[in-house]
Parts: sequence; C-alpha cells; structure tokens
Amino acid sequence: MLRILISLACFTFLYSCKSGSPEKSEKPAAVQEATWEPPAAGTEVARYTERVKEDKLNEKYFRVIVKATPDSRSGNFLLRLEYGFNINETAIDLPAWTGNAVLKPVLQKGEGAYHCLLGFDAGDGQFRELYDIRVDNGDVRLKQTKGYYTPR
Repeated sequence: MLRILISLACFTFLYSCKSGSPEKSEKPAAVQEATWEPPAAGTEVARYTERVKEDKLNEKYFRVIVKATPDSRSGNFLLRLEYGFNINETAIDLPAWTGNAVLKPVLQKGEGAYHCLLGFDAGDGQFRELYDIRVDNGDVRLKQTKGYYTPR
C-alpha cells in the first residue's frame, strides 16, 4: 500500500512539473508586435524638458512637445518648440511605413545642452531619428536629419 501511495505522489509531482506548451492563440514574445494608437487630438504624445541654466532670475525652460492631431493616424502631429519666451508651433509629418504601422513619435536627449532628437518607433522598440532640435544663440532650430521611404 505504501508503494502505491509513493508511486501516486511521484506521478502527481512529475505531472504537475511538466512544462506545457503555449496555447495556439498566443504568439511567442519575439513575434508579437506592439501596436500603438494615437490619442485624441490635442493630447500630448511626447515631451522633452530642460531648465535654462543661464537665467537664474527667471524660471525658463527648453521644451519640445508633440501633440496629436485628428490626422495622427496617418503621421501628422503638432510640434511645439519653446525656449524661454520664444514659442513656436509647426506641423510635422512622420513617414509612411510598411504594414500600415502607426508610428509613435519619440523624443530623446541630444548630445549637448538644449538639444534633443525627434524620431519615431514603428512598433519594434527601435528609435529612428528624423529631426534634430537644438538652441543656437537663443533661437530654436529644427532640422530634418534623415529621410525614410517605403519601396513600391
């Protein structure tokens, strides 16, 4: 009787430790793609802020803000550039991408002070640079650094 009980316990233990295979409806983590949906128009999508160190009297900032528009699904966003009291807004268009992917704007710190990079993520977690934004003699400069295209 004791042997049967030990055999049953071992069988139960081994059966519970069996590694199950993932269900067919699940994709492996490497294959799953992150999809991003743009928020409602006027909603902030990305922000970069850096305090202006040279002006200790006033509380000034270098800010870059990306906001959604009604056409953000097709890559159109509103870009707000601020340096102290110098404030500008302009529309930017992200490139068309393969597989009808909705591109997410991403801001990263640049090399020096008052410098950031605006790029995008196509859903694979990779940052692709598109614009260089920096302050030069108190003026905010926006320069496209790369171009992307989809082959036909």
